[in-house]
Amino acid sequence: MPSRTPSLRAARAALVAAAVVVTFAAPGCGGACEEGTTRGFRRTSASDVVTIEGTEACIDGAWVKHGTFVFRDPQSGDVVAEGAYDRGLEFGAWTQTLEGGVTGAGDFRGGERHGPWTYTYSNGRTQERGAYAEGERTGRWLSHRFDGTLWRDAQYVEGALEGEVRVYATEGVIDREESGVLAGGERVGPLGR
Repeated sequence: MPSRTPSLRAARAALVAAAVVVTFAAPGCGGACEEGTTRGFRRTSASDVVTIEGTEACIDGAWVKHGTFVFRDPQSGDVVAEGAYDRGLEFGAWTQTLEGGVTGAGDFRGGERHGPWTYTYSNGRTQERGAYAEGERTGRWLSHRFDGTLWRDAQYVEGALEGEVRVYATEGVIDREESGVLAGGERVGPLGR
């Protein structure tokens, strides 16, 4: 497998890192609030770069993210994630910048990735494309190398690789050593003809 090809472990680590950026960035300090009121929220880094900006609402006696939010890198100020919250949970269209300049774009529902998502390399070519159901990969996912050639064609069920997984040595040539039949994410046999 070429060094630029994303491994499943690396892809998951990048997604977890992105989730931390999005969900760990806590809303404003506590304090009493009047139900239904809103306020702007803004956090800056030690170097005076705006790192988080959005809107909070007082819901059930607490300030929660509610509305559009933008997250920026504390050093460069570059946008690393943007989207909206509903009652403290991500919803609707989001974009996220992951490790190595890969960007992810898709929808959230109830704080979980849901529906089609596309991950794109810094050169504009697709890294991966597939769908999520309640935060878990589901259905067919196609993964590509940095040069755009197909690397892997796989099926997911509830976040685990399932069924035939085809890994390509080069465009159109299956790598039989890396390919196989998986169940629950574990290899259970060789790839059929």
